[in-house]
Amino acid sequence: MTQRKCCQLFFAMFLFATSLQTKAQVNPQINNELKVAPTALAIKKFVPINKVQLTQARAKIANPQWMYTLPLEQINLPSATMAFAKNRPTVTVLIHGVTGFPTSDDRIGTLEGARNYWGFNFIDKLLGAQQDFPTTFSDDNPATGSLDRNNWETKFINKNINSNHFITIYGKPKLENSTPFYTPFSIMMTYRDGSLSFKKQVTATAAQIVSLYNSQFGNWPEDKKPQLILLCHSFGGVVARTICSKPVTIPSNDATVEVERFTTEERANMEFIRNKTLHITTLSTPHEGSPVTKNAEVGVFCQEIKFFGIAPFEQIDKSDPDTYVLKQLTTSFMENINETILKPELCKRADGTLIPIHALGGRVPSGPNYFDNPNENDADLATVDGGIGRTNIDELDRTESNREKFEGYNLLRVDYVMHLLIGPFSSEKPWGATPTDNSDLDIIKATDVDALSGCLKYPIQHNLTNFGLKPRVYYLRTNWSDIPSKIPFRCEYRFSRGSGVVRDGEIDNDGFVPINSSLGVKLGTNTKDYFDHSKAWPAGNTAAGSWYRFYRSIADFHNHGSIKFSGEIAQWLRENIIGNTPTALLFGTLDRFKSAGPKVAVSGTVSAW
Repeated sequence: MTQRKCCQLFFAMFLFATSLQTKAQVNPQINNELKVAPTALAIKKFVPINKVQLTQARAKIANPQWMYTLPLEQINLPSATMAFAKNRPTVTVLIHGVTGFPTSDDRIGTLEGARNYWGFNFIDKLLGAQQDFPTTFSDDNPATGSLDRNNWETKFINKNINSNHFITIYGKPKLENSTPFYTPFSIMMTYRDGSLSFKKQVTATAAQIVSLYNSQFGNWPEDKKPQLILLCHSFGGVVARTICSKPVTIPSNDATVEVERFTTEERANMEFIRNKTLHITTLSTPHEGSPVTKNAEVGVFCQEIKFFGIAPFEQIDKSDPDTYVLKQLTTSFMENINETILKPELCKRADGTLIPIHALGGRVPSGPNYFDNPNENDADLATVDGGIGRTNIDELDRTESNREKFEGYNLLRVDYVMHLLIGPFSSEKPWGATPTDNSDLDIIKATDVDALSGCLKYPIQHNLTNFGLKPRVYYLRTNWSDIPSKIPFRCEYRFSRGSGVVRDGEIDNDGFVPINSSLGVKLGTNTKDYFDHSKAWPAGNTAAGSWYRFYRSIADFHNHGSIKFSGEIAQWLRENIIGNTPTALLFGTLDRFKSAGPKVAVSGTVSAW
């Protein structure tokens, strides 16, 4: 970074502090907030992780499942693709994304943490539960084994019991009966230390999947052993693509990141999984990296010269090769990965058939319920601040009741910091300018709060405990035509969820990943919708590509957090993608050369049976 750039950033912070002071003088109510946290938008000095504590925390969560390898005789068997069928048992494997260090949250790398990550509503709707509560393979008795919102993170969470990792509404397998019962559809919950490097996360995930699979289905008849669906959030989608591409190394174009190599045994685990994988679905996965990781490093650099420090992610620690995963998610690093080990034609099974990939992502950092009606404004700012009021976001519990607020508020702050860093000094768009050849990447318009306040019954005052300057806010579910304006025709920023598109020239984002990356639009090439399922691609020597991109979906109004625990997202996935394969539906004829869904059309790029 140049000295000029750092000086510009320093000047921005000076203006920021001056703005806060001016606002405090005008409004005594705000002055009280400033005493709590004068510059607490996301500005924290970077503190290197305590290596001793980190080593102890990782030892505490160590799991033999993450080191599992297939028996040698099984590794030496010829590879064979599973015979997929609509009436074959199916397991949906959940693969989560990057996490903080296990020193910051003792649930990381545990079954309890996986339960918290996805949330009960997501699992419940993914299963299609109506009146029945989900149970585990450990106990399918409704009286003693039912899972609900209240016990979701406390019941059957012992990681040493493999059957605890499987959730279903159909009952556990019963092979000892005279008429054996093979559970038709279930969910496998995986987890790992998501602060580790790229290769280590891939290795741990693949090992755990194979270990859990063999523990429950190893003695099933071959024609009954389940086919797999890999359902992934964030970096979990990159992990799944890597497993199903079976690379030899994780290459690096960054001098500070070492090349990582897989062993023969680790690649055998990948082979086992990809030959059983029906398809992959990714939610807000940074297929093309995230500009946030670049700017996190900018913050660290400035912190190193002792006057400015924005480090939204604790993993940016250049001294520890085990904790540089976010450096492996920069746009340049992922571009190199897509050009090498993750070329889409490499994601295939032993017989050469391509594994379909469905990609979708959110477009608004605020999430679906933030600022539901800007005219409902109470004295303590609770409504206009998404129900948080003056509470500092760091004081919120990450519980089911608070998670939308917690994730939405934090992701808004990330978006705010991105624009604070870049926007004031150049015409560059932090998330990327809308490409001339793909306007569908920009359907949401963002505006600053002050530009809107003159339109409304009550002027908007934002929470200075968490935001200093004008926060970028989104009014998504508001019908602006029904909102009285102080001055007629004053409100030029209008958006109604059902009314179409409003653009601002910047690629939409979910607070961590821009939508072009979530959709994997170019995958290291210069070609829009590269390797799309609708046409042939010489690189793959195939009649059709394997990628299904959902430019418009139920995910549009979600952020990077809510997309993984929202019931409406899970229900949409079940009805449009996953629901085509479980035997409970017996719908249509499965064609593994195309995809398992969706069975209803969507606007934009459509995948169909």
